Amino acid sequence: MRQKMRKIEKLWQEIEADTTIGSGTVIRRYGAQFHTPLFVAIRRKDLKRCLAFEFKMRDSSNGIEKIGIKGIEIEVIDNPNGGYYLLLMLTESDNNSIFSSLAEDLIFSIKNDATELEGIRLIHQRVLIWKAIFDDLIFEGLSINAQVGLFAELSFLEMLISCESVQLGNAVRSWVGPNSGNRDFEIGGWAVEVKASRTNNHQKILISNERQLDSTLLNSLFLSFFSLEMQQSAGLTLNMKVSAIRALLKNRPAEAFDFERKLVLSGFLDKHLARYDENGFQIRSNICYHVDIGFPCISESDLPTGVG
Repeated sequence: MRQKMRKIEKLWQEIEADTTIGSGTVIRRYGAQFHTPLFVAIRRKDLKRCLAFEFKMRDSSNGIEKIGIKGIEIEVIDNPNGGYYLLLMLTESDNNSIFSSLAEDLIFSIKNDATELEGIRLIHQRVLIWKAIFDDLIFEGLSINAQVGLFAELSFLEMLISCESVQLGNAVRSWVGPNSGNRDFEIGGWAVEVKASRTNNHQKILISNERQLDSTLLNSLFLSFFSLEMQQSAGLTLNMKVSAIRALLKNRPAEAFDFERKLVLSGFLDKHLARYDENGFQIRSNICYHVDIGFPCISESDLPTGVG
């Protein structure tokens, strides 16, 4: 299915096509409805695409400037009207679509009433996610284990979308794992942690941190475990699973946008589609456990002081 061109992509193309603009860095606000000073920019000398954040306190961006990312340059330039612009600049045009997704994710993640320090802090967090995507995934794609994990999460999301008792918007919104949430799905007082295994022997569930199965402050917490069998040129591929969900969201542009944004944050990039056609998966079983009193797990409150 052909994806609708993003607003940010249109803005960059308009600046690139405007031959009346001189040298330097051309900066345009993303939208008047956003109070946060975020801008789309182009460096004219080499037509490098940038996302720009306006700020006043020079030292507040020091932590971000020190982050090294393959394919992204980070620099600070003076604002002629006072203050500074923090530029996140793409160095390779082959990654334009990925950069567009990440840039819009950042724009929509910053609240309109965010202070300058809050905005800088969120940009710092997002740039660290960018680093993982550009340094490791953008050139090679997801590992087999990462494909297994994403396939399981998407399988659960597909079930939520198809469930009549769950509103479609809430289903997509509840997928918070790509946003570095403690659990994979969380909304309205309930949460679900999704785990998967493709081994044929005795299966173990690995918990990566003490908060994944900590039900504190939650009404209900569940663990959904998928036992998968991986086959070459058989079963459902990761691409098929993504296409199936895209089809379910084809008439819901807001939810489709949110889904595409989270796919990129999960490391799923269309440039690696051929790689993900190599292996297919079949769901051998899916068991859902209610994490309640007596469930074998370690919560944050069980850990001694200083351990975490």
